[in-house]
Amino acid sequence: MELFFAGILLFTAGGILSEFINYRYKPAVFLIFSVSGTVFTGYAALLCLTGQCTPQITFYMNFPFGETGFVMDSLSSLFVFIFSAVYLPVSIYSKGYLEHYNDGKKERLHYICLSLLISSMMLVVTVTNAIMFLVLWEIMSLSSFFLVSFENEKNDVYNASINYLIAMHVGVVFIISAFAYLSYRSGGNSFNDFRVVLNSGKGIADLLFFISFIGFGTKAGFFPFHSWLPKAHPAAPSHVSALMSGLMIKTGIYGIMRFLTLIDSPSKTIGFTLLAISSFTAIFGILYAMNDRDMKRQLAYSSIENIGIIGMALSIGILGFAFNNIYMSVLGFTGAILHIINHSLFKTLLFLASGSVYLNTHSKNMESMGGLIKKLPYTASFFILASVAISGLPPLNGFISEFFIYYSMLSGIKTSSVLFVTMIAGFSLLALIGAIAIIAFTKSSGIIFLGSPRNGNTDHYHEKISMVIPMGIIAVLMFLAGILPHKVIGFTSGISAQLVKADTSAEFIKIISLASDLSIALVVFCGILVTVTFFRVIKYRKEKVGYFKTWNCGYQGITPRMQYTASSFSADTVYVTKPILFHRKVLVKPEGIFPGKSALKTENIDATDIVITFFIKKWIEKFFNAVSVIQSRTAQQYVIYVIVFIIVTFVWVIWIK
Repeated sequence: MELFFAGILLFTAGGILSEFINYRYKPAVFLIFSVSGTVFTGYAALLCLTGQCTPQITFYMNFPFGETGFVMDSLSSLFVFIFSAVYLPVSIYSKGYLEHYNDGKKERLHYICLSLLISSMMLVVTVTNAIMFLVLWEIMSLSSFFLVSFENEKNDVYNASINYLIAMHVGVVFIISAFAYLSYRSGGNSFNDFRVVLNSGKGIADLLFFISFIGFGTKAGFFPFHSWLPKAHPAAPSHVSALMSGLMIKTGIYGIMRFLTLIDSPSKTIGFTLLAISSFTAIFGILYAMNDRDMKRQLAYSSIENIGIIGMALSIGILGFAFNNIYMSVLGFTGAILHIINHSLFKTLLFLASGSVYLNTHSKNMESMGGLIKKLPYTASFFILASVAISGLPPLNGFISEFFIYYSMLSGIKTSSVLFVTMIAGFSLLALIGAIAIIAFTKSSGIIFLGSPRNGNTDHYHEKISMVIPMGIIAVLMFLAGILPHKVIGFTSGISAQLVKADTSAEFIKIISLASDLSIALVVFCGILVTVTFFRVIKYRKEKVGYFKTWNCGYQGITPRMQYTASSFSADTVYVTKPILFHRKVLVKPEGIFPGKSALKTENIDATDIVITFFIKKWIEKFFNAVSVIQSRTAQQYVIYVIVFIIVTFVWVIWIK
């Protein structure tokens, strides 16, 4: 634990020092401290995962915190290790990305908030005191708010950041409510104190789980609490989007998993309800991702989809335990953990690649792109590689986690008639989601990188080595996680035992054996692929290559407008999903003998966003209008408020004691 806190101090020191040193040296100093911090925290997590560390440290603080523990059990250690592994390349990438802005004042606040974000995320997943958890949760929300609002002079960025801030504070109200009741009933603030209350009855455990789920689900992006996510991710700088989508939303998943570890026997109600919500989240997210034309918003909706897949895997683990099928339970939880790891990698890579595209094109609209593979070959290669992974195709890591989720469903078919129907439906839905994901990322990869440029001159487009190297690091990690799944799964046995609360060694041996066989098959597959490619290159290397225009059919007046657009690529799917999704069409018709301007604009409307945002916004406006009467703007009345507050606080403290 000492190494872990040393890393946290290095993160914090890097952010503080960037406030005082010359702007020319800020990126380098921040990078040195960030890399050093990730080495310390990552190594500490690795030691704890292998059982070679002191897993807990306790601080005795004044009221209201009291005894505050930080623990690095299997669950916490895995999250810390993921955060460290991903933050290392992202911090390197940020140096090259921020050179584009060259704004010393903005960078100063940005580096401080970046260090606070990674520090608070790591502390959130290790703290065991509920009050300290809420403080760190708030620091995480506020620091990410300032990171999202980096370009707050733009109206869409400003609105997105405010929307995000509101959503986070609406969500945390539910977490506070659950924690307050648990603290009141248990008489303590430690998570271990909450166990007694949560295991006093199925009804109270279910109720408190769902109350806390609203708060944690808002952070994670579960439907219908996702409305902030498709706004905030496109608005933030790309490396911040990568951290938020790859890491920060996983703290919501951590909260759900930590809550499950406190309940000895999660009920079938929790399992089936979570499965229903997660399934709808997954299909909703991928349908919107398929139809969207904004490069980063598509990735945001895809994150919603993957959060749904993680939720489906967790629910399978819960149902397996509830129906006494321990093998199904361990498979489900293993699939969830693997998908948490894998999504952190390939979604981070996708956002970093999109950042490289954005810095060159200054646009997030796919319709204005095309042919970028010629100017940004490494970026294109990494984006396509991550697209293969996120679509669940072998031999990359996305295939591994989805394979185990599929297998966990199959293992539960014979358990009961209810699970038979449920698992067949879940299996079919997951297959449909995978197919739609392939369509969605074929669209984005093809429209952005293939074909001809749509926006004219691309001669000045280039790639920065400081941005390419971090993407390469993540790509290597993705590949290794894909072909060596048994090595990754070996670190997750402790988490499965925490969640199942039983001896899972026999089931885990089966899973490791299965993963080892899968690893051999994938290595053979890669070998065949490399061999075929090698002989193909040898065979055709002396062949004369002829170049022709794309449509060389006698017509030479070819323009970029004649190629597929993102809208035309997904036109059929938009038509099919009309009964499910909402679409808006704005048509400016040509008029007159010599028609002037005409246009057609279509966009997808997030109905949930409209409904929830509308009602919450109206409620907040009514509330503040009602309490605005206390703003008399007279000094005497404000002095009275202060005196009343002091008296009430004094009485409350005396009463507590």
